[in-house]
Amino acid sequence: MLFPYRALTTPLLSSRWKADYASGVRIKDVRFGQQALYLGHMAELGGKYLPYDDIVRWFISVEAAQGGEATFHIYRLVVNYGEEGEYAASLGEYSANLNEKTPLNEVKAQMNLHPEIPQGRDYKRKSRFPGRETL
Repeated sequence: MLFPYRALTTPLLSSRWKADYASGVRIKDVRFGQQALYLGHMAELGGKYLPYDDIVRWFISVEAAQGGEATFHIYRLVVNYGEEGEYAASLGEYSANLNEKTPLNEVKAQMNLHPEIPQGRDYKRKSRFPGRETL
């Protein structure tokens, strides 16, 4: 981690979140700690964190993009917090033509460890990802 992560909501003590971050499960730019979710920027060059108690809901957003002769799918873990807060981290870009594997099963397994957090997009809530496919 080059830059420190910052809290989106309730900050944890620096030593507490750093230890939680270090012991977390990393999947692309997301790290699932015991106490908080860490959403990185560009290969974990810093980012934001959010205690699980502050997450209102979460979902995986999928966007298809045409790149020449290939179709790429862009996967993001999107987290809602507070009344209107929303933050997303990349789960990677994958070419459908090359049959590349996505980390969806691993991400969903980590999400399922927190059944108290609703999964799926709330279409009544304002989002930067309207009309895109969600998992």
